[in-house]
Amino acid sequence: MAELEGKPGEVQRFAVDWMLGRLARWLRILGHDVVYGRHLRDRTLVDCARRERRLILTRDTRLLRDRDLPPHLFIASDHFRDQLRQVSAAVPVGAAPLLTRCLDCNRTLDALPRERARDRVPPYVWETAGVLARDAPRPHAARARRDRHRAGGARVIGTAADAGFPVSRCARCRRDVLLHLHVDERGELHRLCLHCDAEMDPEEVRWVEESALDDLGYGVRGDSGGCGRPGCGKGRCGRT
Repeated sequence: MAELEGKPGEVQRFAVDWMLGRLARWLRILGHDVVYGRHLRDRTLVDCARRERRLILTRDTRLLRDRDLPPHLFIASDHFRDQLRQVSAAVPVGAAPLLTRCLDCNRTLDALPRERARDRVPPYVWETAGVLARDAPRPHAARARRDRHRAGGARVIGTAADAGFPVSRCARCRRDVLLHLHVDERGELHRLCLHCDAEMDPEEVRWVEESALDDLGYGVRGDSGGCGRPGCGKGRCGRT
């Protein structure tokens, strides 16, 4: 993998090919600027990475034949957990604040003052959400999702300091999973599985503290630069 000449402390930006959608989503959860989509293939992916100085993540072996390929990392595994471990072992991952980007379109989220959010979210959200956020006011890149965000793109982010993390049992994934909460144009709240987007029963949702995430298979990177678990090697322990 060729190295990027980034500035000290600069958060790594990625250009991810269309075969690695789940990895792209998780890198966005970790706060990274990730361009991804079916429009980014072959030369368009390479041109984007070169123009915007992004690290290419790919499983396309044909790209590796290009001797002038910009800095890149060939992803060896088909499983997203192994993919994330490979990326975190190669470059610093998780230095950005957690959950600061839209998982669908990559736009940064602005904190929304609670009083301004009162009439834009359902009463349940107003009463229980720790932090309210909205998409930044700039043109939306994903046309297919324009209608979803036209009403303001209000989204809810649970934080460990305020409301904890929303968790529920996903029948499709057959495990307890983290949820992401989405407010549609009608102001209705939807609780969706973070992995498969299946909608959860509101009565089954529970909020847990950060300390409980490890038992569910999740890890949160701490302020010290590590993943937050005891004995962490601060980015080189291979645990995410």
